Amino acid sequence: MSIFDVFKKKKTNKEEIINVEEMMENHQRNLEKEKASTEIIEPKQEIKEEKEEKKIEYVDYSDVINKFSNAKKAMASILHEYFICKIFSRVALSENEFLAQVKELEKLIDKIREEADARVEALERTNAAEDFRVQIQKKQLDYQDKISAGDMSGAAQIQLDIQSMVGQREKDL
Repeated sequence: MSIFDVFKKKKTNKEEIINVEEMMENHQRNLEKEKASTEIIEPKQEIKEEKEEKKIEYVDYSDVINKFSNAKKAMASILHEYFICKIFSRVALSENEFLAQVKELEKLIDKIREEADARVEALERTNAAEDFRVQIQKKQLDYQDKISAGDMSGAAQIQLDIQSMVGQREKDL
């Protein structure tokens, strides 16, 4: 696998990054070996052929090798920065997804609280209606006691109390 194959792929993993780094290190070692071998052969050699002298000169490729190794280092740096950016972008996406899920949960919690408040309110109304019914029944029992005792003015008073309670209850609702 070459460095260019890594760029062509959309998804890369840590093993591929390590493989690319190993390839680059191996290539650097090979370049250093080549440079060492060219430095040994550098002296000019003379070959005599049929009364003509031909000189064989070896070209110094160290400049090319240095440029290539610098380019390779720059590419390694770019690759490193690319993968760091890719990792941070994935982290940012997962953070955005997390925040979206939190917002959805907050909406759900608010809806549940509203339903609970509505149920509490309904229970309070039911309890108030039950208390009112019990008070009316007590007044009715008092009214029957007053009638059976012959106390018509007390019975009339209780009857007025019942009517005022009913009127007040209707205003409250």
